[in-house]
Amino acid sequence: RVSSKQGGATVGAVALATQAPCTVAAPFFALADGVDASGRLLVLPAVGWPGPTAGAAGGELATCPAPVLLADVESSVQLVDEVALVYCGPGADERCVDMTLAAVAEAAAPGSVVCGVPPRLLAEPASRWEEGCALLVMPGGADKPIKAALGPGGEERVRRFVVERGGKYLGFCAGAYFACESISFDPDGPLAVVEARELGFFPGEGRGPWLPGFQYASPIGAWAAVLEADTARLGLPAGDGAVTA
Repeated sequence: RVSSKQGGATVGAVALATQAPCTVAAPFFALADGVDASGRLLVLPAVGWPGPTAGAAGGELATCPAPVLLADVESSVQLVDEVALVYCGPGADERCVDMTLAAVAEAAAPGSVVCGVPPRLLAEPASRWEEGCALLVMPGGADKPIKAALGPGGEERVRRFVVERGGKYLGFCAGAYFACESISFDPDGPLAVVEARELGFFPGEGRGPWLPGFQYASPIGAWAAVLEADTARLGLPAGDGAVTA
């Protein structure tokens, strides 16, 4: 949590992608990304909170924003205990990332922080993202680019986060396949992925697609599914148990 010691409305920062000065609304939330050669803090602003905009305070954040350099020496940094991290990088569909960020933020407890995290930070040996991570979310997209982007080191970090530290992992679509022991996706078709996976949180095979028409980066193959559910246990109104999702 970054705020201004002077209680002002903005904190000075430099957007590294453009090297342009900018301001951010104070306070705002960010994930530590490292330090520069002068020891100044680099951060990734948390998605859903006011973030860097050229010459103005606040504004919309892009999916998985680029790091910014905190340049205001009158800024102070306070630690936030728990953060929900949403993977955003190769393999993650942009629409899925946006919807996942919004859904996790809506479901999170008041005051919780939801932040997009790139694969390099999950794999970087010097990063300590596990220490403050309450939940790691892997959104939909394509499993193989996610695996490639994380690399063996990143995959092992994620596995140890869950198995050894007791961390929580939530996978949607490709993120759920990625967490299986093996995948059999479109085995006889042009999108075939029949491979073992390292995480193995589900000790079995992830199979799909179940319905025809699936296409990557397109909603054409999306279907409304009718699920049979115990509505009483879910706290839903009494009915015939059919839930459309």
